[in-house]
Amino acid sequence: MNVSIIIFQLKESESMRVIVKIFSILLSLVSVYAEVKMPKIFSDGMVLQRDIPVKIWGEAEPNSGIEVCFNGQALTTKTSASGKWSVFLEPMGASKKPEIMAVLENGKNAKIIKDVLVGEVWIASGQSNMELPLSMCDSSAAVRERADYPMIRYFYQPQVISRTPQKDSPKGSHWFACTGRSAQHMSGVAFHFAEALMKDLDVPVGILYSASGATEMAAWLPLEYASKSSYLEKYISDFLKEVAGYDAKAYQKALAEYNQRTAEFEKKCEAAKRENRKAPIRQWDDLPPNEVSPRLHFKSPTFHYNTTISPIVGYGIRGVIWYQGEADSRDNKRGEFARTFKILVDSWRGLWNMPEMPFLYVQLASFAFEGDADGDKWAQTRWIQSQCLKEISHSGMANIIDTGLKDNIHPTDKETVGLRLEKIALKDVYGKKGISAYGPAFNKAKYFDDKVELLFYTFGGKLTTKGEPRGFELKINGKWEKGIPEVKGARKVVVRRISNDGKIEGVRYLWKNWASPDVWLYNDDSLPALSFINERALH
Repeated sequence: MNVSIIIFQLKESESMRVIVKIFSILLSLVSVYAEVKMPKIFSDGMVLQRDIPVKIWGEAEPNSGIEVCFNGQALTTKTSASGKWSVFLEPMGASKKPEIMAVLENGKNAKIIKDVLVGEVWIASGQSNMELPLSMCDSSAAVRERADYPMIRYFYQPQVISRTPQKDSPKGSHWFACTGRSAQHMSGVAFHFAEALMKDLDVPVGILYSASGATEMAAWLPLEYASKSSYLEKYISDFLKEVAGYDAKAYQKALAEYNQRTAEFEKKCEAAKRENRKAPIRQWDDLPPNEVSPRLHFKSPTFHYNTTISPIVGYGIRGVIWYQGEADSRDNKRGEFARTFKILVDSWRGLWNMPEMPFLYVQLASFAFEGDADGDKWAQTRWIQSQCLKEISHSGMANIIDTGLKDNIHPTDKETVGLRLEKIALKDVYGKKGISAYGPAFNKAKYFDDKVELLFYTFGGKLTTKGEPRGFELKINGKWEKGIPEVKGARKVVVRRISNDGKIEGVRYLWKNWASPDVWLYNDDSLPALSFINERALH
């Protein structure tokens, strides 16, 4: 430890008493006789949330005195009989200046946490499209050239699973500062969100990373909330019965079966090479078994929550950015999507005791789901996701239907995603005026014999279009067929029929999995309109 550097930093501190106390701790570190234990999230380089009481916690010897010194504050408490303790720092303004936090035990022992900033802290969670690292994104090279941002800090957590809620993040979890190089290891979505937020607010930004590919929503749900729906209760109960019968012997059996499949697959690959044939492709989910769960990690309810959300519950945050939904678009889960999502959001808000915790999520991009470009599995999910905005207060949704890759479930344009989330945060969370954060959204329809008149919410903007009219369909005699749309004024679209027979029974827009080529309607800030469906009441 370079004491001279630390002394220099301390000279500018607000409280001389706290300065002296921390300095005395530094000089006496060699004589520390007991360790103050704190979760890994309380470590060098962390960012604390501004403008709210900030909880600091840990463990020490039972019934001992604890003092936490930071930013001119010195808070004292006693550990419980089990050695647990916690204090709340009073709300602080943002600070770009690295500070030191000192924790004392019985006036003598100490833990020093260096390089601490105060700013905005967000959880970044979900499945593989949140997980996708910047190194695999379109913006990777450009970011490498510009992203030396000491004000952006990233708390990385390896994605492992556990049967029980953990008190600390997994081994290897750590904070790191953003550079052009280190940014490559960040979530692409989270980096672009943090970069824009840092620049627009001019404050430090901390990202708490907790995402894992292919995970269902149930993987991130605390067990005690399973009873909130009969579907989840049964789904998780059935899983836990499987877990109870999964021991070391069962794991070894599953591992032997996996190794046998691997050997057979390798033989097929060798044969294909000898015969100059195309190599076979192994199923993406044919993965090694794990010792913790009888199912693959992403199909193991609650187990991801246990390892990377449970340890950070209570850490001061502003809100959550969430990119997930692909795994819950399957037919057997889609009917429960809205209910499960609301339970998930409610559970995290309850655990943090933040009933108005901002929860900003991403609607599914365009993708030819399993090669079914014109199918509507993802269209149905997008519609459910947009309806969740009505059911979940203090939420926001980034529409990215104009992005995506036809044959790749992991679109590499994560800059658009991060920037749209950030605009929603600026407008809805930070109350910034004049921010265009949402594209047009369907309001209501008026049906006529030969057309449908549609009114849109435009959130202060006006409707614009790009290219030839497209994307709208009318339901006539029970079948959907192409309609001819035309913008009329700032908020209205008229969709006319082509055929002459039958009554118009419904209207929809971008109702397909691979919808990007048909995106036509925007606002005047180039934000695309939401897809929607409306069916006429014929009674």
